[in-house]
Amino acid sequence: MCDDTQANKYDYADLAAADEQIRRSEAKIDDVHLQLGTAASVVVEMLRYQVHLIKDVATVLFGIEAPWAQACAKRLREAALEAQIKRQDREAKILLGLPGSNEEAIREWLRSVRLVDENSQWLATAARYGLRRLRALVAVKGEVAIALANVDAVEAQACAAQLRG
Repeated sequence: MCDDTQANKYDYADLAAADEQIRRSEAKIDDVHLQLGTAASVVVEMLRYQVHLIKDVATVLFGIEAPWAQACAKRLREAALEAQIKRQDREAKILLGLPGSNEEAIREWLRSVRLVDENSQWLATAARYGLRRLRALVAVKGEVAIALANVDAVEAQACAAQLRG
């Protein structure tokens, strides 16, 4: 049985205020999701660029028969393969589904995705997943650039400069 004193404690103004608070909170959540979506899109684009750059340098290095070139090329190729986002993981599916960095496209995509996933952390988790891959790839790129810079060969210097650039 409902206690009338508890039920009567709230009036319609309280309900209207609660409704307004819910609307403001939902708007904040939408803004946060948009920021996360934009950040995740940037991470994906940066990762794609870095993978492409590293594959290009690895291809050049594989064309050089010197042992240092082969070792660096192999290290770069392995790092690129490891960094690539594959559809096996839930986070990867989210990142690969991003519509790019267009704000309105991200808003629409977020509305459609939220219909099937109410977890507010899914996008942050996906963005971190991509960022971890990007950081690992950039670390290997830096290590190989340093190794190549220490080789006394024009090709090594050129590849090191390309990796640093």
